[in-house]
Amino acid sequence: MERTREYYCDLLQKEQHSFARFFHQCAQQEPDKKLFTFLNDIGKEKETVTAGSLNAMATAVGMWLRTKLSGATDHGMGERVILLCNPGLEFVVSFLGCMYEQRCVAVPCYPPLGNTIYSIIYN
Repeated sequence: MERTREYYCDLLQKEQHSFARFFHQCAQQEPDKKLFTFLNDIGKEKETVTAGSLNAMATAVGMWLRTKLSGATDHGMGERVILLCNPGLEFVVSFLGCMYEQRCVAVPCYPPLGNTIYSIIYN
């Protein structure tokens, strides 16, 4: 059964789902549904990602974060995670992985040039 954009918007509003839970539920119900299509510089389709594959990748990122944050103060609760990703699939997966983890806060930053990384991290 093909579900429309309106169906998902209604689901998100009626059921008070979090953004992460919404993606997880979408992956359970329609794992082969295309969620994102990324284009190259000339507007041609470069890459697509389905609900199931996005869920699997974001879950892996969330689990990796959990292992890295487990030794932090308060078990990583509220810990900031800098996302230094170019726009695209890596960013979407990383951001959703942070939401799946629920203990960390994603801080999206555009990848810096040269030694600028140190000023971002230490500020």
